[in-house]
Amino acid sequence: MSRRNEFFDNDFGSTVAPISDKVTQAPIGYERGLNPIADETAGATQLDSDVSTNEDQGETIIDAGENVENTHATVGWLICVHGDLKGQDFRLHSGHNYIGRNVKGGVQWDINIPDRKVSSKGMARVTYDTRNRRFTTASHGTAENIAYCNDEPLDAVSRPLVAYDRISIGDTDLVFIPLCGEKFSWEE
Repeated sequence: MSRRNEFFDNDFGSTVAPISDKVTQAPIGYERGLNPIADETAGATQLDSDVSTNEDQGETIIDAGENVENTHATVGWLICVHGDLKGQDFRLHSGHNYIGRNVKGGVQWDINIPDRKVSSKGMARVTYDTRNRRFTTASHGTAENIAYCNDEPLDAVSRPLVAYDRISIGDTDLVFIPLCGEKFSWEE
């Protein structure tokens, strides 16, 4: 059996695929080794990785190796529990994680929610502060629609975000699951 088909049970009672040091599909924003297509205001960053192309199979392979900084490490997740993306998870990273709807030729948001009621100007952000080991959320400030956290409207002022808080954007509900915090940090 190949490594790709091996699964194991994690500490949370879920069956998951093994972590691999090779990515066989380029991340969003990469096209055959070019720089990511992103707007700096969306908080997008480029991995410092070795990129090679296997022309025979049409694959782009990124070897993250030892060049990945902790700013790219997963610090938590938003998991869609209601809406068209139900069951899908979105990884959160240190700093700001902007949520919006990507449109061709527009800003490419860190977390793309293809819900027509989600503004393409951005709706909200989730921030992980590595120094204080805290998560916060706020509206993006330019959105025409209102985002909610636990049924309370978000505004431009950051508010604490704790495990299982629910962020509602358009017809989409996302539940927050932290990895980093008081008990764990990648900086340890």
